[in-house]
Amino acid sequence: MSDKNQLIKNIVHLHQQINTICMFYKPEPWMKVNLTIDQLKSLIIIEHRQKISFKELAEALNITQSNVTGIADRLIKNGLVKRIPNPVDRRMQFLVLTKRAAELLGNLKQT
Repeated sequence: MSDKNQLIKNIVHLHQQINTICMFYKPEPWMKVNLTIDQLKSLIIIEHRQKISFKELAEALNITQSNVTGIADRLIKNGLVKRIPNPVDRRMQFLVLTKRAAELLGNLKQT
């Protein structure tokens, strides 16, 4: 096979791969997300750890605890996160995902 024919064959193969990738990528669910980057990162971290304290989330995001409080308040208001008390220390609370947040993240992962 000549170099030209091999090059054409490679181009056609790459074009088919691009079409396959584009077929499976659906941006619509991502475009509907009305969250800041820090809010989305928070959801992903909470999902990974299942429950997390405000201090741990602040450390994971490399932001202050007061910023985490604002993020958490907005996520709670949107029904994506809820606070649960620490059974060992009632002064401390954990953040956990709601069913709505789990569904949102599941939809985003499928795209």
